[in-house]
Amino acid sequence: MFFTFVELLNPFHIMKNYLFLFFPFFINVGYCQKEIKFTEQNWGVGVPVTIKGNTIIKVEGANDEHSTTNIKYESYEQLVASSIKRADEEMWAEEKKKKNLTYLENKAIGGYLVIFVERQSITTANSNAFTVIIKDTLEQELYRNELLDQIPEVPKRDLWYNTDGFDIPVKINNRFFVYVIDKFGGEKKRYKFEVKL
Repeated sequence: MFFTFVELLNPFHIMKNYLFLFFPFFINVGYCQKEIKFTEQNWGVGVPVTIKGNTIIKVEGANDEHSTTNIKYESYEQLVASSIKRADEEMWAEEKKKKNLTYLENKAIGGYLVIFVERQSITTANSNAFTVIIKDTLEQELYRNELLDQIPEVPKRDLWYNTDGFDIPVKINNRFFVYVIDKFGGEKKRYKFEVKL
């Protein structure tokens, strides 16, 4: 199909006939922006963010230019689905599939939680500066994890950063709270998130 020079310069013609070329790009950029939120400093208190299909609201503990504290979560069902998909794609042996699913059932029945932090020093960004507590909607503690030593990454934006995650070995409901306690936080010691599946 050939077009005249005038037709090619017509903005409507360009949009109508070439939008399909850019449509997948727009979809991917939109998806990435949701995932990027996990590490973004401007995730404010009260702002619901969808990450991995789960809604997370930061209830308490604002980020600022000196520190960032964010989380993301995958449910047990999401972990199982990912495991099955990967097993099919990589053609795992049946024994390996079963072993992986058994591990998830025994060690990650409550899902998988990841925290992302940025701090001004290598010491304050180390994982061992943080304790993560999971509570139900009645504020009853379900699980506590004092994170182990993990050296942070080289600074970006003049802040050291660290990402750490762990399996949750206890069952949790479709709505729960996650507290991140910063041992060096001073007045900003506690961060609270609400997770809704």
